[in-house]
Amino acid sequence: MHPTRERAKVGFQREEALGIARLAPNRSYKDQNHKPEVMVALTDFWLLHGFRSLAEIEKTIEEIPAWSSLRVILKQSGVAALYKTVMEASQEQVDRWLAPLYNELRQRDDLQEHQVDYWAWQAFEQYTRNGHFDRGIFSVYWFNLVKLKPGEGIFQAAGLPHAYLRGGNVELMANSDNVLRGGLTPKHIDVPELLDNVRTEAVHPEVLKGIPVAEGIQEYPVPVPDFRLLSTAINPGQELVMAYAKAAIHILLNGELTIAGQIFRQGDAFLLAGGQKVKALNTGAENSILYAATF
Repeated sequence: MHPTRERAKVGFQREEALGIARLAPNRSYKDQNHKPEVMVALTDFWLLHGFRSLAEIEKTIEEIPAWSSLRVILKQSGVAALYKTVMEASQEQVDRWLAPLYNELRQRDDLQEHQVDYWAWQAFEQYTRNGHFDRGIFSVYWFNLVKLKPGEGIFQAAGLPHAYLRGGNVELMANSDNVLRGGLTPKHIDVPELLDNVRTEAVHPEVLKGIPVAEGIQEYPVPVPDFRLLSTAINPGQELVMAYAKAAIHILLNGELTIAGQIFRQGDAFLLAGGQKVKALNTGAENSILYAATF
C-alpha cells in the first residue's frame, strides 16, 4: 500500500534525519509524495484489493481450525486488531497458524484461480523460506480477490492494501516510490509503518469502465488530479484527430500508426505537447490500441 502525501512528508523527513540513504533497501520513504495509482487490464488480471467485510473475514477463521484463537480477537477488537496481531506475531507463531493450512493445500489437486485457496497455495510455493511461512498469506484470505477482464480497470487509493497476482496491465501512478509492504515479497517490509497507515475498513471493489470523452477516446476516471489515463482504438484505415490540453505520453500496444509522416509500431511510445493537434492514421492491418497518460 502507499501512504498519503501528508504521511509521506513526515516519514521522509524522519528517515532523512536518521541518515538512511534514499536508495537503501531498508528505506520506506524515498520521497515526499503520495502514490495513488490506476491500472487497466490487458489480459485476465487477478489482484487483491482492500479488506473484505467483517462477516467474510470471520468465515475464513471459522473454516480454518488452526486460526480459532484469532476469532476472539476479531470479535472483541475488530479487523484492525486482528491484522495487527498476525503482522506483529513471532515467526514461530505464524508458522503454527499456517502449517495446517499448508499441509491441507499441498494435498489438493483441484484448486482453480477463482478460489482463494489457489492463490494461498501459490504464495506458499513462492514465498516459503527454510520451512517458514509468509504472514502475507493471511491477507490472501482477508483481502478482496478481484478478477478484471481486458479493458477493465481499478484505482488504488492511499492506505488501501493491494497486491497484483497475475496478468498484464497498463498502470499509471503519481510520481513516487513510497511503498509500505505487508508480505508476499522479498523486498523491505516495515510492519510498524504499515500498521500506522493501512485502512482496514471493508472495501467493495469498484471496477472502472472506460468513459467516452472524445471521438474514439475513452478515459478511466480517478478521484485525484495527479494524472489521467485514456485509451484509444483505431480501426485499419481509420484516421483520428488527437488533441490534449496538456502534454500526453502515449504507448502503442497493438497495430501501426502513422503520425506526421512517422510510423509507430507495437511497443513504440511518443509525446504530444499540450495544445497540439495531430492526425493519427492506422496504416496497419489490425486495430491500433493506444494508451495515453496526461493530467
